[in-house]
Amino acid sequence: MVAPRPEGLRFPGLRPGDLVRLLSPASYPDEGWVRTSAAILASWGLTVDVGRHALDEHGYMAGRDQDRLDDLNSAYRNPDVRAIVTTRGGAGAYRILDGLDRDAVRRDPKPVVGFSDITSLHGESGVGTYTATTTLPADWRPDAAHGMVLNLGTVNGTASITVNGTSVGSQVTNGRDWDIAPLLHAGKNTVSIEVRTTLRNAVSTYNKRSTASQPYGLRGPVTLEPVDAQVVYTSVH
Repeated sequence: MVAPRPEGLRFPGLRPGDLVRLLSPASYPDEGWVRTSAAILASWGLTVDVGRHALDEHGYMAGRDQDRLDDLNSAYRNPDVRAIVTTRGGAGAYRILDGLDRDAVRRDPKPVVGFSDITSLHGESGVGTYTATTTLPADWRPDAAHGMVLNLGTVNGTASITVNGTSVGSQVTNGRDWDIAPLLHAGKNTVSIEVRTTLRNAVSTYNKRSTASQPYGLRGPVTLEPVDAQVVYTSVH
């Protein structure tokens, strides 16, 4: 699988009066902290508002996955919003990656400020797409297969996997096996992998004093192998 080197999306710097939206794509914040953050940003001459679900609580997360995703996509689609500041980190961020409106991200790039697992969203500063095809025999059937395991090898970044147009899931750590047999069919099959990088390399472009750099992309080796029925990892959505 080969793809062009991902390039960072450039966004303009903030100006006085620009709208900054506080969002909670992962864990829910303390309401007092949100008020303090809004006051600090306003003191810098920025306009501040808060996402509809930023203060919701659902378990340890700020509302249900769809609610947090809707808030994030709404901010990207709104041309008045010039930056997104997240209120907390947390594992909930990567749960909504597959639903991110990437067309809106590329159409109107804007900075996302955050830490911890929020950095999985920073990947939208650069996206590389890797695509490969595999052809299965005419008599191949998913229900007769014991499993077809996809392993991406080494990935520097967050990988989203799609098989024949259907999302499989997102990988944030190396070494995982994905059983994609139910999504395959006889004949030609297409596997696509989007790898998102963080802002670290983009920072060095704008800040010449920064020596920050990191490897990125799909390193592989990528393998797709039939396996015995008892050794299969099935992704859970």
